[in-house]
Amino acid sequence: MKIIVIVLLLKFFYVAVGFVANQILPENMIANKNCSVVGIFQRNDSYWYEKIVVNGYPKVTEKEELGVCGHYGAYVQSSWAFFPAYPILIKTVSTVTGFEFPLAAFVISFLLSIAAFCGFYLFLKEFWCNAQVAFFSTVILMLWPFHYYFSMYYTEALFIATTMWGFWAVNRKKWWLVAISVVIITLVRPNGLLVAFAMYLFSLEQMGVINGLKFSFSKINKEVIIKSFLFLLGPLTLAFYCLYQYQMTGFWNAYAIAQIGWCRTWVFPLKVLFTQHEYSLYFNSLYAVIAIVFAVLNIKKLSLSFNIVIWVGLLLPLSYGSTVSVPRFISVIFPLWYIVGLYLYKLPYRKLIYVSLLSAHAIVFIFWIIENPFSY
Repeated sequence: MKIIVIVLLLKFFYVAVGFVANQILPENMIANKNCSVVGIFQRNDSYWYEKIVVNGYPKVTEKEELGVCGHYGAYVQSSWAFFPAYPILIKTVSTVTGFEFPLAAFVISFLLSIAAFCGFYLFLKEFWCNAQVAFFSTVILMLWPFHYYFSMYYTEALFIATTMWGFWAVNRKKWWLVAISVVIITLVRPNGLLVAFAMYLFSLEQMGVINGLKFSFSKINKEVIIKSFLFLLGPLTLAFYCLYQYQMTGFWNAYAIAQIGWCRTWVFPLKVLFTQHEYSLYFNSLYAVIAIVFAVLNIKKLSLSFNIVIWVGLLLPLSYGSTVSVPRFISVIFPLWYIVGLYLYKLPYRKLIYVSLLSAHAIVFIFWIIENPFSY
C-alpha cells in the first residue's frame, strides 16, 4: 500500500514541478507548453509511441524509408525503431475505453509504475533480503534522479515490471506467469530476449543445475527439460516479430536498420565513451563508467543470471555507438539497484537521503519538461 501511495504522490510531484517550471522558466526554454496533468508525461520518444498507436507501423518499399543518417538535418526516422509491446498495450486500453493516447498512456503508466515497483519490492523481499531493506531499496529506485522515466509514456516501467514479475514467478514456480513474462519482455526491447535468457539461467540456478559458474549435468531431469522448453517462447516470439517486419518492410531486421535514422551504428561498447562532443553525452559517459566500475566491484556478490542482466543492460546500449539515454537504460538494471539500496541502507540519516534524491530528481526532471537532450 505504501508503494502505491508513493507512486501516486510522485505523479502529483511531476505535475507540480511541471506547473512551476512552466510559470517561472523563460518562454524560449519550453517549446512544449503542454504541462497538463496528462501532458507533462509526454515528451521526446513518447510521440513515436503515439504515432504507432494511432497509425500502426508503416508499410515500407525502400530501405531508405526505415532510416537515413543525413547531414544538415536531412534525417529519415521511422516507427520501426521501436518495439511493439508498449504500443500494443496502449492501443488495447484505448480501444476498450475509448480514451485517446494521452489519457490511455497515463492510465497505463500509473498501473505499470505500481506493477514495476511492487514487483521489485516483492522479489527483493522474498529472494534477497528482509522487508525493511526491500522497501528502502524500492524507494531508492523510485527517487533516483533519472528514474522519472518509470512514470512517463516510455517502456521502462513495462520492461522492469515484466522482468521483476518474471523472476518472481520463477522463484515461486508460477510457470504460467513466467511464460507471459518471456513473451512480453521479448517484445518490449531488443535486449528483452537476453534478459529472458538470464531468467532461464535463474531457473536453472533454482533447480540446482547451475551453481556459481559450475554446470551440473547430473541435475538435468524431465522437469528441467520441460521448463527449458518454456523459455523457447522468447525466440519464437522474436521470430514471429521478425517475420512481421519482413512482410511489412522486406527486411526481417527492420528495427536494427531503423537505428540508422538516429545515426546509431554497431561498435565495441567501450569505444563510444567520451567521444561525443556534447555536455549531456559526456555526463552519460561518466555515468556509464561509474555503473561499470560499480558492477565490476560487486560482481562476486551476484549469481551468473543477475550478472548477465547487469552486463546486457550496460553494454548492449553502448554498442549502438552512442551514449544517448544511458541513465534511462541503466534504470532498469534491477540487480544494480538492489546493491545500491543495500549500501545506502547502511548509512545514517535516511530521511536526508530521501530529500537529497528527491531534490535532484526535481532538478533533472526539468530537463524532461524542456525536452533537453539530457532527458533523452
